[in-house]
Formats: sequence, structure tokens, C-alpha cells
Amino acid sequence: MKLIFNKKDILWGGIILAVSDGFGAYLTGGFSWIRFFGLLVIGSTLYAVEIPTFFAWLENYTARRSKRAAVFQRSSCP
Repeated sequence: MKLIFNKKDILWGGIILAVSDGFGAYLTGGFSWIRFFGLLVIGSTLYAVEIPTFFAWLENYTARRSKRAAVFQRSSCP
């Protein structure tokens, strides 16, 4: 399977993960800049590659099925 990623996915993967976790940590009183930047790096590497690749695999996996079965299978665990 080919990995799918681009600069936009790398940027948004890091920002979304770091900001959402940082906001939650701030609300509970556990905010840390080290954790924020650590999650920025994790989001920019792992999630930016993992999520587009998973959805491409899911599209390929369900392409062989009927439309109704494919919709059901995409919305449930494969």
C-alpha cells in the first residue's frame, strides 16, 4: 500500500491534534508546552500519514461491494 501525504495534511494533522489536546489540557489545568509541541510533532508525522492512507484503503476495500453494503461497511468497523 502506498502512503499518501502532502504538506497540507502534515500541517493540519499537527495543528488539530496539538490545539485540541492543548485546549482540553488547559480546561483541566494540565497544560504543558512540552506536551503541546510533542503532540504537534506526533500529529504532523503519524496522523498526517495514517489518516489519508486509511481512508484510501477503506475506499479500495469497499469498492467491490454494492453501494448499500459499502455505505454500511464504511460506517462500521471493517
